[in-house]
Amino acid sequence: MRIIFKILLFTQLFGVVSCTVRKNLTADSTQKADNQTVQMTRPIVIYKTVKDYSSYVTVIMNDEKTKIVSYPHPSDLYFEGKLSTPIALKNGYWLDVRGITKNVVFLKFTYQEYSKFTEVPSIELLTSSILEKNPLVELVYCPNAGYESSALITNLNTLIEKGLHGCQKEDIVVLSIEL
Repeated sequence: MRIIFKILLFTQLFGVVSCTVRKNLTADSTQKADNQTVQMTRPIVIYKTVKDYSSYVTVIMNDEKTKIVSYPHPSDLYFEGKLSTPIALKNGYWLDVRGITKNVVFLKFTYQEYSKFTEVPSIELLTSSILEKNPLVELVYCPNAGYESSALITNLNTLIEKGLHGCQKEDIVVLSIEL
């Protein structure tokens, strides 16, 4: 009886915690604190790569870069009817619109090619299709405060020209692990 009680208690606690975490991790959420509304937004991610991979699909690997842990469905490549390719910025930077991390790799499939698949390719095909496993030169998180969508590109280019002050650069580690 005690075991069943503990399992039920754990299940209820886990449900409360997971709901709370899920709510707090939404990309753009509004919260009230002390009768004030606070807008919470995720940072803007910009990056540089060893060469122009802007037309190639990205996947995310584990920290060791031995296994793909996140990949898009072909229909995920579209936003408002257009392919969601990164946006070119000044000095070789790109604005991420898909959600990359330091563990990003590029596939040999272009957005155009990948979007024509009717279902997600197998993990084996995705892994064998890695074009570049160490593509990043820089990954930078910029604050999202005060950026309106109409001025976002202009504001980011100005931020780049001024040395990315107020932004956080991710340490990039180049791994030479064979896949």
